[in-house]
Amino acid sequence: MNRLQHLSHLTAVLVATYVVVPHCAFARAETTKPNIIVVVVDDVHVTQVDTGLGSKDGYPEPLPVTKTPTLRALAQSGITMTTGYSANPMCWPSRGSIITGLYPRRWGDSTKIPQGIKWAPEYLKPLGYKSACIGKWHLNWDDKSVDAFKPLGRGFDEFFGFLAGAHSYYLLNDDSSATGKKQGPIFNGHKPASVDALLRTLPPYREAYRGDPNDPNTPPWYLTQELTTQACDFIDRHHEEPFFIYLAYNARHTPGEVPAYFSKDIDGHSENSGVKVTQAAMVHVVDLGMQEVLSKLERYDIKEDTLIIFVGDNGGPANANRNDTPEQVFNGAKGSQYEGGKRVPFIVSWPNGLPPNSTKQLTYSFPVMHIDIVPTILAAAGMDIPAGLDGTNLLPYLRGEKNSDPHVSLHWNSTARKGKWKFFYDAEKGNMLFDLVADPLEQKNVVAKHPEIEKEMVSLVSKYFEDTKTAKR
Repeated sequence: MNRLQHLSHLTAVLVATYVVVPHCAFARAETTKPNIIVVVVDDVHVTQVDTGLGSKDGYPEPLPVTKTPTLRALAQSGITMTTGYSANPMCWPSRGSIITGLYPRRWGDSTKIPQGIKWAPEYLKPLGYKSACIGKWHLNWDDKSVDAFKPLGRGFDEFFGFLAGAHSYYLLNDDSSATGKKQGPIFNGHKPASVDALLRTLPPYREAYRGDPNDPNTPPWYLTQELTTQACDFIDRHHEEPFFIYLAYNARHTPGEVPAYFSKDIDGHSENSGVKVTQAAMVHVVDLGMQEVLSKLERYDIKEDTLIIFVGDNGGPANANRNDTPEQVFNGAKGSQYEGGKRVPFIVSWPNGLPPNSTKQLTYSFPVMHIDIVPTILAAAGMDIPAGLDGTNLLPYLRGEKNSDPHVSLHWNSTARKGKWKFFYDAEKGNMLFDLVADPLEQKNVVAKHPEIEKEMVSLVSKYFEDTKTAKR
């Protein structure tokens, strides 16, 4: 199906069914504080995660090489946000929003989030939560010597991961790689992890950690698997108390590295380009990791009381030196003001806290954003939502207790969305206005036809800039 065909399918469904979750109250039994796991994937298009949805549901079709059966099952047993947005089309600002509930503009869209801003684990700690940051940090990462800027200085009890925006996926002897993307050691707490601490994955990976990535019979140690193992180890140690895990995979960010052991799992890989197979395999390893995490929750009989939010950090990159771009229907890519830069996979699962399985897969179609994650998890933990957060607690909307749009408008600096309208300023083309229900692929700039909408959107952008010029503390 080409982009124009997909456009007609998306348009027909979006016009007919804007919100799919039934508008009926969901009464749930009172439970103990849920465990909370926020899973982030890196530079992943919505087409690279199979949620079980397609154009018939007003959602992009997964790529033919996409293989994520665990995430598909999670989506089908939970709720998929069909219009899930990143708070910024780049990595570091979006991750700051995921963990603070604030728009990135409040700290200048930089990696330097002021220490006066509270983070999710700091809110959860007084409620008895143990917390771990596992994976990619990319916040204040250029201040590697300052412990206050690292996860343990931001409320996390444990940290296993790296500080920079990218990292080699293989275990190296030194602090560099052929692609120049390692950017520092893997940390265990405040200190670089020892080799023994890194070798936590199960055989054959422990014995073959310096194996050949191109030989499916001798796979090497692989960072994505290690992050999964660390998350499962944390659950082993803290399953008897409420816990919060921020599991920030760097897959499928550059460098494009994946053992042949996993590439061979991709259906039809010999008939497709190597780049697409590599990317699909990298996300597939995340999916296998999610299977391990869910199995661990089931082992301790806590899966039903665990809130899982699975989300991408931003859209996939466009240029070839960043792994090429797989086919996707949305216009634009990472860093863009168009939908391709901001639309992300967004799945919410909480068996004891959200509507149960129905005969039809549950979806939620009103736009939601990274800023909504913190207020939602705090509400799930039984906390009153602190004043000053930019996001909205989504639970009443996902339970059908509220049937309105959670947001008056959503913003990405000079870009704004209100209802079906999307507005931004382009330096070459001027003001841009799109009707995303009639034109989800942003093919027709209709600003000349709707001057009153243009005026309203310009006013909303101006108000947003004024409201967010200082950080909330």
